[in-house]
Amino acid sequence: AVLSSNILVDDVTGSSKGYENPSVTVTDLDGKALKAGTDFELRNFVKADGGNAVTAEIAGIGNYEGTVPASYRIIEKDQQIGKLASEKIGDKVYTGEKITLTEEDLGNLLYSGKKGSSANLIPGTDFVVVSYSNNLKAGTAKVTLRGLGKYGGTRTLTFRITARTE
Repeated sequence: AVLSSNILVDDVTGSSKGYENPSVTVTDLDGKALKAGTDFELRNFVKADGGNAVTAEIAGIGNYEGTVPASYRIIEKDQQIGKLASEKIGDKVYTGEKITLTEEDLGNLLYSGKKGSSANLIPGTDFVVVSYSNNLKAGTAKVTLRGLGKYGGTRTLTFRITARTE
Protein backbone atom coordinates (compact mmCIF):
# COMPACT_ATOMS: atom_id res chain seq x y z
CA ALA A 1 0.00 0.00 0.00
CA VAL A 2 1.10 3.53 -0.66
CA LEU A 3 1.30 5.83 2.35
CA SER A 4 -1.15 8.68 2.02
CA SER A 5 -1.29 12.08 3.60
CA ASN A 6 -4.15 11.01 5.86
CA ILE A 7 -1.74 9.78 8.53
CA LEU A 8 -2.01 10.93 12.14
CA VAL A 9 1.01 11.01 14.45
CA ASP A 10 0.25 11.28 18.15
CA ASP A 11 1.99 13.95 20.15
CA VAL A 12 4.66 12.63 22.51
CA THR A 13 4.71 13.14 26.26
CA GLY A 14 7.92 13.95 28.03
CA SER A 15 10.94 16.09 27.30
CA SER A 16 12.47 17.15 23.99
CA LYS A 17 15.47 14.94 24.72
CA GLY A 18 15.36 11.87 22.54
CA TYR A 19 13.01 13.53 20.03
CA GLU A 20 14.67 11.53 17.24
CA ASN A 21 13.66 8.26 18.86
CA PRO A 22 10.09 8.94 19.93
CA SER A 23 7.55 6.37 20.87
CA VAL A 24 4.92 7.74 18.48
CA THR A 25 1.69 6.15 17.42
CA VAL A 26 0.96 6.38 13.71
CA THR A 27 -2.53 5.55 12.51
CA ASP A 28 -4.46 5.99 9.32
CA LEU A 29 -7.73 7.90 9.52
CA ASP A 30 -9.68 4.67 9.89
CA GLY A 31 -7.85 4.13 13.17
CA LYS A 32 -5.58 1.32 11.94
CA ALA A 33 -2.28 1.49 13.81
CA LEU A 34 0.87 1.15 11.71
CA LYS A 35 3.86 -0.61 13.23
CA ALA A 36 7.21 1.16 13.56
CA GLY A 37 9.98 -0.88 11.96
CA THR A 38 7.44 -3.02 10.06
CA ASP A 39 5.20 -0.51 8.25
CA PHE A 40 7.14 2.76 8.59
CA GLU A 41 10.19 4.52 9.89
CA LEU A 42 10.63 8.13 10.98
CA ARG A 43 13.56 10.14 9.61
CA ASN A 44 14.80 13.67 8.83
CA PHE A 45 13.85 15.24 12.18
CA VAL A 46 13.77 19.03 12.66
CA LYS A 47 12.91 20.71 15.98
CA ALA A 48 11.06 24.04 16.15
CA ASP A 49 8.98 26.10 18.59
CA GLY A 50 11.62 26.04 21.32
CA GLY A 51 12.11 22.31 20.89
CA ASN A 52 8.48 21.39 21.55
CA ALA A 53 7.49 20.83 17.92
CA VAL A 54 9.10 18.27 15.66
CA THR A 55 8.71 17.71 11.95
CA ALA A 56 9.85 14.49 10.38
CA GLU A 57 9.18 12.23 7.45
CA ILE A 58 7.32 8.94 7.60
CA ALA A 59 8.82 6.49 5.10
CA GLY A 60 6.87 3.38 4.21
CA ILE A 61 8.61 0.04 4.55
CA GLY A 62 7.43 -3.56 4.28
CA ASN A 63 3.97 -3.49 2.71
CA TYR A 64 3.96 0.32 2.54
CA GLU A 65 5.79 2.61 0.16
CA GLY A 66 6.24 6.34 -0.30
CA THR A 67 6.90 9.13 2.14
CA VAL A 68 4.67 11.67 3.84
CA PRO A 69 5.48 14.59 6.12
CA ALA A 70 4.67 14.24 9.79
CA SER A 71 4.68 16.57 12.73
CA TYR A 72 4.19 16.06 16.41
CA ARG A 73 4.56 18.04 19.58
CA ILE A 74 6.16 17.20 22.88
CA ILE A 75 3.54 17.82 25.56
CA GLU A 76 2.94 17.20 29.25
CA LYS A 77 1.29 13.91 30.20
CA ASP A 78 -1.84 15.59 31.61
CA GLN A 79 -2.36 17.40 28.28
CA GLN A 80 -2.65 14.20 26.20
CA ILE A 81 -6.33 13.97 25.17
CA GLY A 82 -6.03 10.20 24.89
CA LYS A 83 -5.50 10.10 28.67
CA LEU A 84 -8.30 12.50 29.67
CA ALA A 85 -11.68 11.40 30.99
CA SER A 86 -14.60 11.48 28.58
CA GLU A 87 -18.34 11.31 28.61
CA LYS A 88 -20.26 8.71 26.64
CA ILE A 89 -21.55 10.04 23.34
CA GLY A 90 -25.32 9.67 23.19
CA ASP A 91 -26.95 7.45 20.60
CA LYS A 92 -27.82 9.02 17.25
CA VAL A 93 -30.71 8.00 15.01
CA TYR A 94 -30.13 6.82 11.42
CA THR A 95 -31.06 9.56 8.91
CA GLY A 96 -29.78 8.21 5.59
CA GLU A 97 -26.99 10.83 5.74
CA LYS A 98 -23.57 10.66 7.41
CA ILE A 99 -23.97 11.41 11.11
CA THR A 100 -21.63 14.04 12.59
CA LEU A 101 -21.53 15.32 16.14
CA THR A 102 -22.92 18.71 17.09
CA GLU A 103 -21.22 21.42 19.14
CA GLU A 104 -23.46 20.32 22.02
CA ASP A 105 -22.25 16.69 21.68
CA LEU A 106 -18.63 17.83 21.66
CA GLY A 107 -18.91 20.57 24.30
CA ASN A 108 -19.04 18.28 27.32
CA LEU A 109 -17.19 15.33 25.82
CA LEU A 110 -13.65 15.64 27.25
CA TYR A 111 -12.60 17.05 30.57
CA SER A 112 -9.59 17.25 32.82
CA GLY A 113 -10.03 17.14 36.57
CA LYS A 114 -13.40 16.20 38.01
CA LYS A 115 -16.50 15.40 35.97
CA GLY A 116 -18.69 18.47 35.58
CA SER A 117 -15.86 20.84 36.51
CA SER A 118 -15.09 23.97 34.56
CA ALA A 119 -12.22 22.07 32.95
CA ASN A 120 -14.24 20.82 29.98
CA LEU A 121 -12.21 20.99 26.80
CA ILE A 122 -13.57 23.41 24.22
CA PRO A 123 -14.12 22.17 20.66
CA GLY A 124 -12.13 24.25 18.18
CA THR A 125 -9.87 25.60 20.94
CA ASP A 126 -8.65 22.51 22.78
CA PHE A 127 -9.47 19.81 20.20
CA VAL A 128 -10.87 19.30 16.72
CA VAL A 129 -12.63 16.45 14.92
CA VAL A 130 -10.29 15.02 12.27
CA SER A 131 -12.38 12.14 10.96
CA TYR A 132 -15.43 9.93 11.22
CA SER A 133 -15.83 6.32 10.14
CA ASN A 134 -18.82 3.96 9.89
CA ASN A 135 -21.12 6.94 10.45
CA LEU A 136 -23.69 6.34 7.71
CA LYS A 137 -25.65 3.24 8.74
CA ALA A 138 -27.00 1.85 12.00
CA GLY A 139 -24.24 0.36 14.13
CA THR A 140 -21.11 1.60 15.87
CA ALA A 141 -19.51 4.75 14.45
CA LYS A 142 -16.13 6.26 15.30
CA VAL A 143 -14.95 9.85 15.67
CA THR A 144 -11.25 10.75 15.89
CA LEU A 145 -10.23 13.91 17.75
CA ARG A 146 -6.88 15.72 17.79
CA GLY A 147 -5.69 18.04 20.55
CA LEU A 148 -5.10 21.72 19.86
CA GLY A 149 -3.40 24.50 21.76
CA LYS A 150 -1.92 23.17 24.99
CA TYR A 151 -3.59 19.77 24.43
CA GLY A 152 -2.13 17.17 22.12
CA GLY A 153 -2.48 13.66 20.84
CA THR A 154 -5.40 11.89 19.26
CA ARG A 155 -8.38 10.02 20.63
CA THR A 156 -10.90 7.81 18.88
CA LEU A 157 -14.31 7.43 20.52
CA THR A 158 -17.35 5.44 19.48
CA PHE A 159 -21.05 6.17 19.36
CA ARG A 160 -24.08 4.18 18.29
CA ILE A 161 -26.33 4.92 15.36
CA THR A 162 -29.71 3.34 16.01
CA ALA A 163 -32.31 2.29 13.47
CA ARG A 164 -34.96 4.85 12.66
CA THR A 165 -38.36 3.98 14.15
CA GLU A 166 -41.34 4.57 11.96
